[in-house]
Amino acid sequence: MTYPQKVAFITGASSGIGKACAYEFYRHGYSVVLFARRKERLEAIAHDLKKSGSGGEILVLPGSVTDRVRVFEAVREAERKLGRIDVLINNAGAGLNAMFETMDPVDFQKVYDLNVMGTIHCSQAVIPIMKPQKSGTIVNVTSVIGKRGVPSRNAYCSAKFAVEGLSESIRSELVPYGIHVMVARPARTDTEFFDAEPQGQDWLESSGQKRVPAEIVAREIYQGVIKGKREITLSVGVRFMLFLNSFLPGLIDWIVLRIFSRMKKYSGTSR
Repeated sequence: MTYPQKVAFITGASSGIGKACAYEFYRHGYSVVLFARRKERLEAIAHDLKKSGSGGEILVLPGSVTDRVRVFEAVREAERKLGRIDVLINNAGAGLNAMFETMDPVDFQKVYDLNVMGTIHCSQAVIPIMKPQKSGTIVNVTSVIGKRGVPSRNAYCSAKFAVEGLSESIRSELVPYGIHVMVARPARTDTEFFDAEPQGQDWLESSGQKRVPAEIVAREIYQGVIKGKREITLSVGVRFMLFLNSFLPGLIDWIVLRIFSRMKKYSGTSR
């Protein structure tokens, strides 16, 4: 049996960036594996994708990235039914809005389990499939605040910082096998991210800065994959801020504090 289409395995595919990636990769002829906890949403997305008829196969596999056993089962099922996995998009994630002094360590651990351990489980599951292919791309969706910390997002910031370091480390390990690792850093994205987050609120909501549609983020991720980019950071303004942070961190500290102090409530920033 031949498998003409490349395959993208997408976590957090039931909404936001993950859902947008499913449409983007399918539109470009990929078979897509939709992995997330909400089965009904995944099935609705699969039904909508099939109507377009532009891609390959669509596989709905419900599960949580925090469940290592389920992750490995889903990856093996995807390989068995579709023959390969060419792209893994580690998109599933959640945040926590809490000041560090009063933050519950149990909640902190939940953020790490989803954002860090989930990335580890999925990546370790696909690598043995990509190695014999001598090709593949692992996309780790981090965040702008995975490079620059902000108040009240200590759990999410540190988790995404961890994924940034993990990405650099495993990239060098996987180069000999033709496997590429790309980091995608969305800024303020229009998703349900804050709706699902305890005490969630957009950290920059009061600034008037518009959120980027998830479809634009997905388009940039797809282009980054086919061009073999090491990283993508959406928004020229954000790239400039990160550049300044490398040389003038005190200035960025002052700007962040000014924005934070204007808010009526402590809140967080978007992917």
